[in-house]
Amino acid sequence: MIPLVGLISCLIMLFCAAVLLFRIKEIQRFGDDVSEPLAAPPSLSVIIAACNEENTIEPALRRLMSDCEPNWEIIVVEDRSSDGTRALLERLAADSEHRLRLVLIDELPDGWLGKVHALHQGSLVASGDWFLFSDADIHIDGALIRQTLAHVERQRLDHLALLPKLMTKTFLTRIVIAAFVAVFALSSSRKRRQDAAELNHGVGVGAFNLCRRSVFRRSEGFEWLRLEVADDLALGLAMKRAGARHEVLVATWGLEVEWYPDLAGMFRGLEKNSFGAACHYSYPRALGAVVGLSLWALGPLCCVWTHPFACFLAYGSMAAVGFLGARHLNWNALPFFFAPVGFFFIGLMIANSAWSAWRRGAIRWRGTDYDLDELRRCQVLRL
Repeated sequence: MIPLVGLISCLIMLFCAAVLLFRIKEIQRFGDDVSEPLAAPPSLSVIIAACNEENTIEPALRRLMSDCEPNWEIIVVEDRSSDGTRALLERLAADSEHRLRLVLIDELPDGWLGKVHALHQGSLVASGDWFLFSDADIHIDGALIRQTLAHVERQRLDHLALLPKLMTKTFLTRIVIAAFVAVFALSSSRKRRQDAAELNHGVGVGAFNLCRRSVFRRSEGFEWLRLEVADDLALGLAMKRAGARHEVLVATWGLEVEWYPDLAGMFRGLEKNSFGAACHYSYPRALGAVVGLSLWALGPLCCVWTHPFACFLAYGSMAAVGFLGARHLNWNALPFFFAPVGFFFIGLMIANSAWSAWRRGAIRWRGTDYDLDELRRCQVLRL
């Protein structure tokens, strides 16, 4: 029985490797061959939500402010921080020569996630022709923004999501990131992302969601996403439902973030949203995801003694596809060789998130507990 499980796992891994071979090639890079910046870049509002970002936000903001156009504004929404974030932002705003605009939030209304509410408040005061929603720890070059604005205007796009370069200090977290890239590629084809008829499938990226203001204003906006834990992904869906033409690309330069410093930080950071985003707050779905990812990662080992060639072929195919994918994305290939190990850890993260939700009967985010039944009712994203 156990060798049979191993053989089935090998077949599944071979099938996934074949699908990944085509899906990864669909992921396009931004930065290799792009248009020259526009002579007169359109006005832009960069909107950032910040909560307890005292240790990360200053270098990111200084990098952005150092290369701004006169008609760009940077709006930072300080959301009830308990550290020194507010004082730091007030000092930066005072020294910014009006490039940095600060919005302060002291109370969170009922029925809102803190980050979603903060982005909503920022969008209400934004005045640019384009809105760039980003995170507090994202490092963005002004030159990259100019080229993306030229790209969306010349391609007549309404929404552009860019995947950043994910910086991390440990090899194990790089392996998990490689696994996340594989899961993303498997779950989302370019054709499906761009098909206007696929109104239940859209993609956004928290690091870089560039939205045309006119289309964003006619979308359901953040009020529709008020209790959506995967707000960045769901923003892409909201734009698509409003008729936006959009693209998802991988930035080869000018956009980077230290996603999580280590594996423990990744577990803590994804505890709040893995259960909802991946499993729709369903414990049977979570169990299926954990078992499926574990079999994907370790299942072929069940037949390593009886069918060693099948086991080698399964893992070898994933390693080969990982190598090709890393070369295509211009990333370090070594972590992609070990992506199956990352699948196992993703399963553990989902299990940890589901266990935390079951233990509390709620999801805890930014110091607030959110009832699971209410989150289920208000969830809009279906991965």
